[in-house]
Amino acid sequence: EHGEEHGEEHGEEHGEEELHAEHDHGGQDPHFWFDPTRVMTGVEVIRGELSAIDPEGLDHYVGQSEKYLIELNRLDDYIGGKLDVIPADQRAFMTGHDSLGYLNDRYDLEAMESIIPNVDSEAGLTPDSLVNAVKFIKAHHVKVIFLEESYADKAVKAVADETGIRVAQGLNVETLSDPSQTYVDFIKNNIEIIGENLMSVP
Repeated sequence: EHGEEHGEEHGEEHGEEELHAEHDHGGQDPHFWFDPTRVMTGVEVIRGELSAIDPEGLDHYVGQSEKYLIELNRLDDYIGGKLDVIPADQRAFMTGHDSLGYLNDRYDLEAMESIIPNVDSEAGLTPDSLVNAVKFIKAHHVKVIFLEESYADKAVKAVADETGIRVAQGLNVETLSDPSQTYVDFIKNNIEIIGENLMSVP
């Protein structure tokens, strides 16, 4: 195992609940694909269902799934190798919305949902929300925030100016970059971004 379940701790009260309104998944993190071992479970379930529907294709489904399970196991090892080397005091980071809980649990990171509000929201970047964000980042020693294209850069820039937090662009948690990209490539690209930025923080 590369990590233990320890959940996301946000510590202090952050003020109004609107800070988390953007890109809400109803309190659930559906991004299970950031833990390849869970994807392996999914492959096994799909194999069983296809085999039940098409018994004559059993050998094919078993053969193909076994090949892919080996690939997923290698991916799990790859991620562990990339992330295990990150020092304990550099493993805390922030994301635009709850998306890396499974990665967090599997590989013992400290991924936290951003408390920086979207300036396009009704509340916008208020003085109180800016103060709360700055206090949280400093209290939890967060050094990096990873942004997706849809996140509001203006709010993040204001907080970054106050805290010195690194703003890392390019994280892609929900869609493939193009039709030719595989799941394995998709995960590796994100892990490279996360690993490189966490390893290079001061």
